[in-house]
Amino acid sequence: MIAIPWRSAATGLALMLLTGCASFGSLVPGQTTAAQVEAALGAPDERQALADGGSVWFYAYPVGRRTHAVTLDRAGVVRAHEERLTRENMHRIRAGEWRTAEVRALLGPPHAVARLDRQMRDVWEYNWTDVVDLRVLWVQFSYDGVARELLEMHDFRTDPPGGPAFP
Repeated sequence: MIAIPWRSAATGLALMLLTGCASFGSLVPGQTTAAQVEAALGAPDERQALADGGSVWFYAYPVGRRTHAVTLDRAGVVRAHEERLTRENMHRIRAGEWRTAEVRALLGPPHAVARLDRQMRDVWEYNWTDVVDLRVLWVQFSYDGVARELLEMHDFRTDPPGGPAFP
């Protein structure tokens, strides 16, 4: 693991947040084309096809702390763009009801995936930011693809050596 000084990491995170938000602010629903999106933002981290012939492009910024979804119609014109890693979206997921495809369509690709063989679970990790608090969401899926457990909390791995920067 690479040690990164806390202040350097916080400064880099702030710069990436500002850069990412400015780029998405330039997208105009009904006007911006897929080619313009890709020219401005680069290739998406994931593309998902929609039943109506459109698609959703996911962009994870920064380092997976924000995931923007750009929805395109079948002609390749932006319909909408929004942040998907929000508390409201996470609260929509119901253990025992939601499946992997539904979670991925809502939140986008996970930051990391781990397999827990003894529990027969796959765990998807989503790192996100709630205002200034760095958070993590783990969604556990049984091998049949059903969400079984969700755990969301402060991401203690990001705290400086002396503990959290806030109470």
